[in-house]
Amino acid sequence: MITIRVKGKPIPQGSKTAFVVKGRAVVTDANAKLLKPWRKHVAATAREQYTGQMLTGALQVTLLFLFERPASVTRKYPSVKPDVDKVTRAIFDAMTDAGVWKDDALVVDTRQKKEYAATAGVVVTIKEID
Repeated sequence: MITIRVKGKPIPQGSKTAFVVKGRAVVTDANAKLLKPWRKHVAATAREQYTGQMLTGALQVTLLFLFERPASVTRKYPSVKPDVDKVTRAIFDAMTDAGVWKDDALVVDTRQKKEYAATAGVVVTIKEID
C-alpha cells in the first residue's frame, strides 16, 4: 500500500469552457490560475514520497481531502464547494503527471471523503489489486 500526503488547500479541476476565437477553438479551465500550481505541487510531492516503479495494474484509491474549518462554521462536514469529484480529478491527473501510475483509467475502485482538519491537504492511499 502506498500513502502520499500533500499539504495545501485542495483545488478543484473545474469545468472546461470552449469558445471560438478567430476561427479557432479555445478551451479554458475554470480554475486555471490556481489549478496549475496545485497540480504541480501534488505531482512534486508524489515524486518525493513515492520512489517505486510506475503502477500499471488495476488500483484501489482512497482520497481524504482535508479543509480548514472557518471560524464561523459549526457543521460537522465540509458539505460545500468544492465538489469532491472535481478535487479528485485534479489529484488523479497529478498522479499521472508524477508518474505514480501510467493512467488514471487504472483506478477501478475509489473512495473520496472531505473532512475538516487543522491543516488543509489530501491523503492519497493507493493499493494494487491485481
